[in-house]
Amino acid sequence: MTSTHRRLALLGLLTIAVPAAAQPAPPAWMSEGPRVQTETFAFELPLEVMATKLFVTVQVGGKPRRFVFDTGSPSMIDSRLAD
Repeated sequence: MTSTHRRLALLGLLTIAVPAAAQPAPPAWMSEGPRVQTETFAFELPLEVMATKLFVTVQVGGKPRRFVFDTGSPSMIDSRLAD
């Protein structure tokens, strides 16, 4: 490996390593919760249908966030449950 190639390889490694090391700590809500107090539970979430996709809106970190409710496949969920 030539000197130029070594320098380029080092530069490439630094380009990857420096931004990763500079990342701030993850938000507290990622390690602090949520926690479920009972072994089993059930709840209902309103679903929003957009372009054949199901969405739920939940609070994450004190802010509303919309998530895709992924059933895996139309054949993986009973049509009565989907309805």
